[in-house]
Order: sequence, then structure tokens, then C-alpha cells
Amino acid sequence: MGQKAHKMILDALNALTSENEQAALRVIAADDEVDYDFNAIKHTLAQEIAADPGKVDAALDLLMVIKYLERIGDHAVNLAEWVEFVRSGRYHNENMF
Repeated sequence: MGQKAHKMILDALNALTSENEQAALRVIAADDEVDYDFNAIKHTLAQEIAADPGKVDAALDLLMVIKYLERIGDHAVNLAEWVEFVRSGRYHNENMF
């Protein structure tokens, strides 16, 4: 998940500096994978806590880490949406502003 979020940021910055709309659209699409990973790991952590409440502190720490990684992906999408807007005049996300 961390590698995916890292790649999204690098790709978003590349799309931004080159004003490459197709690269920006790939970043936007990649966010679904990071979101899926976040939800899958969150579900696994909930199961671990239910099975062994002694793991709650470690699980919550890990939950914070994966949430921050998910947010990094969201920030990459924000950059990509700006590229899409600059190049096409279209808003990918109506909540952009």
C-alpha cells in the first residue's frame, strides 16, 4: 500500500509538471486500489482486535499508518484532478472547489 501511494505521488507530480492529462487520469484510477487496500487491511485489523483485544494498541497504530497512506493517495488524486482541469476545463470531481 505504501509503494502504491508513493507511486501515485510521483506519477501525480510528473503529470503536473508535464501537464499530461492521460497520466493524471491513471493516477485518479489508481486511487481505487489504495482505497481497496485500506478497507481490506482495516477489516483485517478489526478481526485481529476482536480475536485478541491485547492487540488493540498495535492495531490502532497500524490503522493510523494506513489511513495516512490512503490520504497520501487522495492528495495525489487532488493534484491529478488539477491537471485534468487545466488541460481540459473539466472537473473530475464536482467537490473539487
